[in-house]
Amino acid sequence: MMYEHQASTTGATAAKFLALLNAEGAKGYRYVSDLAYSTENNVTKSLLIKDAETTYTYELLEATPASEADFVQQANARGARGFQYIGIYAQGLLYRKNNSSGATYSYLTKPNQFPRTKTRDYFLAQANEQGADGYRYVQEYLFDSSGNTSALYEKSAPGAIYSYEVPAGTPTTGDAFLAELNAQGTKGFRLLEPYLFDASFSTGNHIYVKDASQSTTFSYLLRDYLLPSAEMLAQANEEGAKGNGLLFVVPIMIPGKNIYYTPANCSGPLCDVHAPFIN
Repeated sequence: MMYEHQASTTGATAAKFLALLNAEGAKGYRYVSDLAYSTENNVTKSLLIKDAETTYTYELLEATPASEADFVQQANARGARGFQYIGIYAQGLLYRKNNSSGATYSYLTKPNQFPRTKTRDYFLAQANEQGADGYRYVQEYLFDSSGNTSALYEKSAPGAIYSYEVPAGTPTTGDAFLAELNAQGTKGFRLLEPYLFDASFSTGNHIYVKDASQSTTFSYLLRDYLLPSAEMLAQANEEGAKGNGLLFVVPIMIPGKNIYYTPANCSGPLCDVHAPFIN
């Protein structure tokens, strides 16, 4: 798999944002995330990637759902039409359809422990229970002003069985982190995200996910974070030409490094480049 990246100035309004994504989607570019650089007057740019012979269509809902139940109903209605939930942005809730795929998507939510006392064991028990039924953990979602969040799960890939691991401890050097990444990757686990598992926001770990129905492996490498954005984009395309996908830009785990990954024997959502923290 090859990865080709480009960056475009983000549409400031919902209409401009949607027009940009649909114009680029028609060319085969998939929206990944927005990036802003302090050295470039914090101008926000949309990072897009092309890694398949397909096109994409987007829908953007500006009105926030009134409740958690409304959100799930909305997501499932769009998922039945082949639109995958991508995330919530300043412009609204974003959904995307791969025009070459017949995939449909279903969603459910599960409560998090709150106040923030969610432990590794609590997360693993919940995520692995849902994963055994084919539901993949996507992200936490804040549904009201109380600060309470729910865990959002998505089901799309037939036969997928997701399992999760959270290694103890947190690597403090690039070499140690890379060793952890590749040790997990050889077992078929992809890095999902870093997470702080206590109320003091001081105990950090890394969440990894595996599709147990496949014999996939992942390998990882770290590259220096570069400025300006044109140099970062050049680096991403250099690695993309080698089959290495950009996983995180300036990860909080090891500041100053970008993470790239290479999947082998992989199909389904774990192969794709996603936005950081939108899995």
